[in-house]
Amino acid sequence: PVPPGSASPGLAWSSRDITCVCVCVCLCGRVQAVSVYWSGLQLPFLELDWFLDVCSRITHLDLSANSLAALPSVVPWGLIHLRTLDVSNNVLKELPFAENSQDVICSRLQQVILSQNQLKSLPTGLLHLIHLQKLCAAKNQLTVLFHIPASMSQLIFKVFIFSTLNSLSVLPSSVIRNKLSSFPDPWACPLKRCKASSNLLENLPDTISIFWRTQLQEVDFSDNQLKELPSYIFELEAIVSLRLSGNFISSLPAPNKWKCSQLKTLDLSRNQLGNTKFHLKNLICDPLLHGLSAVCPIEFPVLLRASLEVLLLNENQLECVPQSVCCLHNLTELYLSSNPGIRELPVELGQLPNLWQLDIEDLNITNVPPAVRNEGTVGFHTHRSGERSAGSPSRG
Repeated sequence: PVPPGSASPGLAWSSRDITCVCVCVCLCGRVQAVSVYWSGLQLPFLELDWFLDVCSRITHLDLSANSLAALPSVVPWGLIHLRTLDVSNNVLKELPFAENSQDVICSRLQQVILSQNQLKSLPTGLLHLIHLQKLCAAKNQLTVLFHIPASMSQLIFKVFIFSTLNSLSVLPSSVIRNKLSSFPDPWACPLKRCKASSNLLENLPDTISIFWRTQLQEVDFSDNQLKELPSYIFELEAIVSLRLSGNFISSLPAPNKWKCSQLKTLDLSRNQLGNTKFHLKNLICDPLLHGLSAVCPIEFPVLLRASLEVLLLNENQLECVPQSVCCLHNLTELYLSSNPGIRELPVELGQLPNLWQLDIEDLNITNVPPAVRNEGTVGFHTHRSGERSAGSPSRG
């Protein structure tokens, strides 16, 4: 239902107008369930009277793209048949408070979209939902996931219940572009996508590989403040995409620590790889890093030989192309630009049969003629093929 005159600026919203529209739709054809779509109407507030007569039958409520700063106390916790709620793109600083499970009767709620508001924490009412499947809260001002007052310490136990009784697959993907300084402790759920980019994360919990080893497929911790990568991140056996760009990473775990044989995309751009001073400083200051090599911090395992397709190493401090890159036979894209220390390309790069994109922009490569560099990847392959032919003994 759409309120009459919704396109008119300065509209004086009438509970009678909105309620009539909603009732007419729900009675048409004796439909029992009610879907309310009031998106993009510039609503400055929401009155309970507008949908009071049908609130017990609302299954879908879309209030996105309005100007709502508050919601009636019944939304969403008192809508007993509600399945999906979308209040994204408003100016909400909080949702109605739910003190305990008795205040939350929307037990069927499966999808909650809270993106693009001004939330500093997620509503504790979510902790009482046992069928929630999707939660999105990107582009808010989250500093913690849940703020639990001392007077409600019993909700700490609800966090565990919320974590274990759900089947969430995208919860952490709801925290991109916020202000999180710590990542929530992993829990037993079949998480597939974990996206927490553009936050203030300095480290990651060491239980990620325990709970999500065989489920997690996509990980994005780009644009945070990570200084090191614990080996358990590379123990995720099902991961196909790992994005870690825009951090302060100076080294990688030893090759024998990697278990991610399905990995196809690895983004390590805009880090400190190859920065020896930065790496040695971390080794001295952080005992967790003593097992990492100080001599050759960048080495990729043979494990990735048949899987890795895209490798981004641009905008680091590399002084050479890691020789192990030349063993990645399935590599199709390699990005090396903006590593001022790289002066030569390994001859073996020309033997990678599937490499079609080689980014060496801004590099002063001395062992490849300028004309060849200008021709890009094709020119490089041709040049290396010619070198191998010239160096091969003639048959006669």
